[in-house]
Amino acid sequence: MNAPVNASGSASEVAQPIGGADPSWRVVRLHRPATPGETPALRFTLEDGAWAWLVGPPGSGKGAALDAIAAVRPLLGAQLEVFNRAVERLGRAERQALRRRIGVVTADFDPFAAFTVGDVASLPARAAGRPRREVAARTQEVLAWVGLKGQATRPARDLDREGAWRLALARALAAAPDLLLACSPGRDLAAPARQALMRLMQQAHAAGISVLVADVAPLEGGPAGSLIRVSPPQGAAA
Repeated sequence: MNAPVNASGSASEVAQPIGGADPSWRVVRLHRPATPGETPALRFTLEDGAWAWLVGPPGSGKGAALDAIAAVRPLLGAQLEVFNRAVERLGRAERQALRRRIGVVTADFDPFAAFTVGDVASLPARAAGRPRREVAARTQEVLAWVGLKGQATRPARDLDREGAWRLALARALAAAPDLLLACSPGRDLAAPARQALMRLMQQAHAAGISVLVADVAPLEGGPAGSLIRVSPPQGAAA
């Protein structure tokens, strides 16, 4: 089954250094200079349609970088552009518009424990102000695609961990984003289930979505995207 996305782009397997890509193709441009004895430098550009692995040990700031890209919280000392816009210069409405173009894969559903599977999956599309009928159709489509067909009325808290990660991906894709971010997707799953989740993400990427995955290392057998290494701050646990 094809990924239920409405994005388009040219695939690339290289995350170019800053200044090495045509600006019209930049999805993310990040430069955080090194702080002596504290944080290492982090510098990369993600092009439209690319898949990249942001890898490093625990404590290296991978999750903080993804939060900054998703306009959740700033990355101290960093220059960051997303879709050719300087994030720190965006107003509230512009940040909200930016977030609607980004899908974030996280299986932390504690705030939605009382919600149904369909409620969780439809949140981004509803937040984007899509018509109710379109939201309902889109929700059914993405749930079926991730393997949760017929479970829209089931409480989200009743899903096992594999189901929770599949729902996380459905929610991330519900509003047809241009960029998909994931931090250690399927980290608590057995290898076959994690690889199945990764294959779904690869299908979304093949449909034109840019993907940035943060993890301690690329998943064995996963897509051969570009590799961006992040070093931990001095004294951080490895």
